[in-house]
Amino acid sequence: MKPLALKVIAAGRCFGPYLAIELLLPGGSLLALLLWLYRSYARASNLGQTNQLKGEFT
Repeated sequence: MKPLALKVIAAGRCFGPYLAIELLLPGGSLLALLLWLYRSYARASNLGQTNQLKGEFT
């Protein structure tokens, strides 16, 4: 596969659930945005905790 096609597939896997929410639910755009913000905040929070743990053990 071409690199561009791989990037498109990866983006589809990442944003696919949000797109489905947006299309299927009334007010889905707002729900999808809130879910994305929550999950990205949770990931950043977990990443910070992981970095703190690594610093403590080294």
